[in-house]
Amino acid sequence: MLALSSDYASGEALSSNNSLPPDFVEWYNSNKNKSGYMEYENFLKSENAYDVFPTWQLLLTDTEYLSPFCKSEKFVLPPKKYWKNSVKTIKFIKKNIIPKIGKVRIVSGFRPSEFNKCIGGASKSKH
Repeated sequence: MLALSSDYASGEALSSNNSLPPDFVEWYNSNKNKSGYMEYENFLKSENAYDVFPTWQLLLTDTEYLSPFCKSEKFVLPPKKYWKNSVKTIKFIKKNIIPKIGKVRIVSGFRPSEFNKCIGGASKSKH
């Protein structure tokens, strides 16, 4: 599941480093799984789901609930078993939501289960 906001914040894919948030650039540069990130981007490209949102937004844990009590990295690469689900959601948003309300931005992408439980998220949440 992706949580959205209609106040669109422009962003770019990693390959065009111009508008990337500094905290994402820091996460990417310190991330030991850069190849996993690139594999995710290539997967999105192969599924025609790459240019709907900046990839960094798909990796947001949850911009509303990060706190000292419920800790998580701000950006988390989802496990591969969820990649197909995110493509379905991205395509649904592209086809059904954006044409009706315009551009949207993601405020919550993948939530690790421990973080989801800590913030009181639904136990069957698909974040």
